Amino acid sequence: MSILKKIAVFVDGCFWHRCPKHYKEPEQNKKFWKNKINKNTARDKLVTKKLKKEGWRVIRVWEHSLRRIK
Repeated sequence: MSILKKIAVFVDGCFWHRCPKHYKEPEQNKKFWKNKINKNTARDKLVTKKLKKEGWRVIRVWEHSLRRIK
């Protein structure tokens, strides 16, 4: 018997997804970047909600939590 697991894993970049630990607002072109990052985080919430509604388990990991492989 095959069991299909619906798991979605996202690795969110600290800058692009506004990590509460590492995000630093850019000094240049602030309006552009604020709009861009706000859209990214809104999309993240929407995608997570949609996937969960469809029965997916959603795992989001911050890039800073990944171990670097040398």
